[in-house]
Amino acid sequence: MVLPPLTDTSLADEVVWLHHFSWHVGSVATLAMTAMFIYASVKPGNLAMALIASFMSLGFAGLGIGLGVFASSALWGTPAPYVWTVVSVLGLLGVGSAVKTQKYESL
Repeated sequence: MVLPPLTDTSLADEVVWLHHFSWHVGSVATLAMTAMFIYASVKPGNLAMALIASFMSLGFAGLGIGLGVFASSALWGTPAPYVWTVVSVLGLLGVGSAVKTQKYESL
């Protein structure tokens, strides 16, 4: 949906391929966050993984919101600012809940 229209423009190849690269970096980061959340949920005591994944998704949320505010309002028409905010909040709530119920002294 995104790449074919980019290749049909007069954009430099470097710009089009930077989009390829950025897309795949985001995909790998999303898979890593998913794996960290799953690992933290099935292996009690590994809250650090959930905390790292939550902060990564918080960074994605900040990026989406920041770009929506400062670069292009078109981003508000995508799920990026909303989904990443929800994921990070739920992750942090989960970590907080686990810390409260398990009484972890450190992560």
